[in-house]
Amino acid sequence: YWRRGGHYVEHFIFLMHQQSGAYLLLTLGLVIHQFMFKLQVGWLLVIAWIGISMLLSMKRFYQNNWAWTIAKWLIYCTVYVFGLVVLFVATLLVVFVVF
Repeated sequence: YWRRGGHYVEHFIFLMHQQSGAYLLLTLGLVIHQFMFKLQVGWLLVIAWIGISMLLSMKRFYQNNWAWTIAKWLIYCTVYVFGLVVLFVATLLVVFVVF
């Protein structure tokens, strides 16, 4: 989003807002799953809702057309999942080496 002309802080606040909402939703899902009833399809719905809300938020915040928004959303999701996998594997390696 270099052409938009925004500052880094605006993008950072947007991302932190999305992350905190996703973590809150996942925590709520864990509490419901643990204490109330078991959610089998519910986890798929929670993950789908997090993705859809990110897509809609990006559309509203950056005000691009749908094609650009979906393309950037797919790139963001791919990089995010790749980073998550890399950090997870790195954490496992550190744990196995230390313990």
